[in-house]
Amino acid sequence: MELRLKVGEMVVGFWHNRSKIGVILAPGLPEYITKNHPFVKKINEREFDLFVLRYPGTWESGGNFDLKSAVRGIEDVVLLAKSGEARELYGGKILKWNYSTIFLIGFSFGSLPVLLSQVKDVEKVLLFPFVNSFIHSKNGGEDIPKLFQFIQEAYPNVYRFNPKSLLTEIDNIDYPKSKKQLLVFSGINDSLIPKQEIEWLLKNYSCRHIELNTGHSLSLPDGVYDLLFGGAHETN
Repeated sequence: MELRLKVGEMVVGFWHNRSKIGVILAPGLPEYITKNHPFVKKINEREFDLFVLRYPGTWESGGNFDLKSAVRGIEDVVLLAKSGEARELYGGKILKWNYSTIFLIGFSFGSLPVLLSQVKDVEKVLLFPFVNSFIHSKNGGEDIPKLFQFIQEAYPNVYRFNPKSLLTEIDNIDYPKSKKQLLVFSGINDSLIPKQEIEWLLKNYSCRHIELNTGHSLSLPDGVYDLLFGGAHETN
């Protein structure tokens, strides 16, 4: 069952399996993750806890959406996961946990704020990552201005943002000098993320890279979850 937490103005979907393993998902755009999503089902099958961001300024969260608020939202949810407890929105019940390992997963656009976030002691995973707008556009990646226009016109009350300001923000990023604990997944059949963008990541950061025989999707083949979580297992 999905529970509802709140961090500042941001609502977070939470599946509480009373696990020692916590998983935080920063999704792509536009994307709303529910109990019926294959990723949620697979995490629940492993009996891990799962936090899913609804970025500030999107969906039922308050505020405005931009890259800075997405990064802050990720940092806030990591702090929440480390805090060990939260109050559920409906009913006000206090939920508690104590994680031995936390996985922070960014999918597609969600990989960018995960990369930029200043968090420690988590396992960072970038799935089919959008991380560098210049290399992305130069090498035939998904048309980001067109995507933002689509979101603005098709989701007028769901994503509260200024497309031009967000484009300016992602075109002028001060990238971190180094990152540890990065696991990067790319797809052989991914038509949205060019291989040059993956190569840029591998050149600039210490990454473990796994190439999958798949396209750009969070609906992952069963065997990928073993690669994603390594030897992590539930030890209640």
